[in-house]
Amino acid sequence: MKRRIVKMEGGEQERKRKIAVVAAAHAAAANAIATAYLTLNIPLEPRIDRNDERRSYMNSILEDDDKCRHNLRMGIQSFHQLCILIRAQGVASDNDNCSLEEMVMRFLHIIGHNVRHRVLEGRFYRSRETISRQFNEILKCVLKLYKPLIADHLELVHGSGTPPEITNDPHYREYFKGCLGALDGTHVTASVPVEEQDRFRERKLITTQNVLAACSFDLKFTYVLAGWEGTTHDQRVLDDALGRANPFVVPSGRYYLVDAGYTNQPGFLAPFRRTFYHVSEHEGRIPQNEKELFNKRHSLLRNSIERAFGVLKKRWPMLSTQSFYPYKIQVKIVLACFILHNHIRGVEPYDPILDEVDKELDGAPVDESGNDAPPMPHSIQKAKWAEFRDGIARVENDCESSFKIDDKKVQLRWNPTLDNVLLDVLGEAAREGEKTGKRWDTVVWNNLLATLSEKANEIVKSAHVENRIRQMRNEYNSFVELKAKSGVSYDPTRQTIIASNEYWKELLSKPLSTVIGNSHATGSYSANGLDEDTEKNGEEESIDLEVGEETISTASTKKTKRQHGKRMRGVDEVKNMLEGVNEHLALLRETIDPLTFGKQLRQAIMRVKGFSHKYLNSAFKILMKNHVEAEIFLLTDEEGRVDVLNDLFVQIGDI
Repeated sequence: MKRRIVKMEGGEQERKRKIAVVAAAHAAAANAIATAYLTLNIPLEPRIDRNDERRSYMNSILEDDDKCRHNLRMGIQSFHQLCILIRAQGVASDNDNCSLEEMVMRFLHIIGHNVRHRVLEGRFYRSRETISRQFNEILKCVLKLYKPLIADHLELVHGSGTPPEITNDPHYREYFKGCLGALDGTHVTASVPVEEQDRFRERKLITTQNVLAACSFDLKFTYVLAGWEGTTHDQRVLDDALGRANPFVVPSGRYYLVDAGYTNQPGFLAPFRRTFYHVSEHEGRIPQNEKELFNKRHSLLRNSIERAFGVLKKRWPMLSTQSFYPYKIQVKIVLACFILHNHIRGVEPYDPILDEVDKELDGAPVDESGNDAPPMPHSIQKAKWAEFRDGIARVENDCESSFKIDDKKVQLRWNPTLDNVLLDVLGEAAREGEKTGKRWDTVVWNNLLATLSEKANEIVKSAHVENRIRQMRNEYNSFVELKAKSGVSYDPTRQTIIASNEYWKELLSKPLSTVIGNSHATGSYSANGLDEDTEKNGEEESIDLEVGEETISTASTKKTKRQHGKRMRGVDEVKNMLEGVNEHLALLRETIDPLTFGKQLRQAIMRVKGFSHKYLNSAFKILMKNHVEAEIFLLTDEEGRVDVLNDLFVQIGDI
């Protein structure tokens, strides 16, 4: 009985297990049927065709001119013409995966809206590496358009007569016949490393680069120089433009209009200072003298450069916002924006952005506070140019009120001739004992004023002479203090200060660079569009990607490590120092007689001990052939001269 009960219980458990297995099988079957049903009856999300998406997005932009201007910052016709110019260079072209139009469109998206590459990665379905590489390719192609779009326009403007904007306006045609256009500087926002920001921080405490540009009256730029630090004065940037390897040359007798931040000099006509200038300052009043009338017309005509800058920055917001590229690339992008501006002005004479800028600039004064030109040494040329400006002002005699020049506001144009007269008269009086302390005899002083007035053809007042004497005294005291320092001497033959190696080592060991050295602008990054054609051996220059992304060279796909900023600054400082030394040595060669120089060099060589007479003779012959080495030999101390002679052992040998 017991066995039967156990057997019955085991059978019941087996039956329950089978029922559970069958139930699980039915559940699995039902689940499979439900899944299959849902799979067959619910539509899946369609697969995205990236090529079609890109093509559709590009077509939507290029089919609507307003949408094209909003997205690409230029009209449809300008876009297609730009693609034609780039394709004609043969550098960038269509490939199997990407068209040139797409590359140019992405490039314009970036500089037109200052968007990062990762944003376009989702819009155009391209990798960041592809976007960065092709951005650099198009940037180089655009920079190559500087010559046909800016340099050639410069030649056209300089080679033609007076612009129609002047000849067709009776207010200007008789007074600004030789005017070519306007020139000014503008500040573009810059992103630089923290250790370099002091050099780029302008008076509004924003890091910027100072960009010099000249434009004709049709608002097309004729010259651009970008890259100078924001602390640089406008006149210094102009001086650099005039002295570069590809200098900015103004034809003789022609000129550009500049503001009071520049010196009035040949080729650049500045307004009168301490006189009403801006149009807003003349509202509701009549010019009271010829200078005010000249400044009013000068301001109205020079306004073309302000309009050109306004259109440029309104079209390319990247110039007014922080960029995420290395600074060298920022300089290139600025040049590219100027080039594209000229391209658009040539294709589309009517520009709706210009209407917006004119409304904003209507009656708005330009802020130039604290931007007076630094004191410049006067020359005969500058004096004549000032007379030329005065002549224009005198011709403008159609003002309703009578012209009365306030003598108190006339600035004396001091020149080296007046310096010589001052020193001769006072020097002779001092030798005759007609000076008591700092006071001069009244007869001597009046005689000096009369002589200076005769030489200057202007009334020279006591204040003029006192200011000049004070300036001379400061310069002389600085010279005496420098000469009195230990390790510093004066060479009367070369008329220059000589310092020993110990003096320079002690000076450079002081933390001057930490306190003041890093705020000095050097212009090491400055570039003009024509500089792109002067790369060594025609090698491609490496252009970096965005800051924080992988650095890739456009010449090859090899990864490169960027040099430390501190090391690069040191190299730049050495280069600038060597350039200054070379200029100084060039001046020495012009002023020193070769025979006298040879005698002095031979005497200095023969006084060096530790070498045979024959060895010293051979060293003299070698140094006479190499003037730079010879001048370095003469400027060093005894220990340095021994080092120079030891370096010549390879050429001379053991004799």
